[in-house]
Amino acid sequence: MDDHDAYDLAEMLRSELHEGADRIADSINRLTATVKKLQPAPVPTNQAVSNRLAISAGGNSVNPTITVDTTDGTVTLEFQDDRGGPATAPADATVVFDSDNPAVCAVAADATNPFQGNLAPASVGSFNLSATVTGTYANGTAIGSPAPLALAVTGGVAVSNLLVAAASN
Repeated sequence: MDDHDAYDLAEMLRSELHEGADRIADSINRLTATVKKLQPAPVPTNQAVSNRLAISAGGNSVNPTITVDTTDGTVTLEFQDDRGGPATAPADATVVFDSDNPAVCAVAADATNPFQGNLAPASVGSFNLSATVTGTYANGTAIGSPAPLALAVTGGVAVSNLLVAAASN
């Protein structure tokens, strides 16, 4: 074999290796595209992925007490991102609040905040507060309803400490 034949053989092998590498790269690209189609779309940072109900009464949302005298009690549907931080509600989200015992505490939609309900305690007792939520998160997942809350209405504060005495015969 002379130098010219060796050069031709080396060129042929280089060409075959290059074509083989191109076929492998094309196969990898097709496989990568298929895998991407199978994966759910990533959720952008700070987008809502979950929700919960939060109760507030008397300006206290950490440990609110609802009494028959409460006039400023609210329930709010809050949305969280994937790290549990606050997130903006999805654009198509809607909520309807409900009390299973409106004789103890009713709930009505707030006139200005679509994600808030106003509590109207009426008597001492227990009730379950729930919310039906519709809409879709940014990742395409339907918004589920949050866990209901078991709550109680307690008696109000005494309004006076008068002792009433009546004469008897």
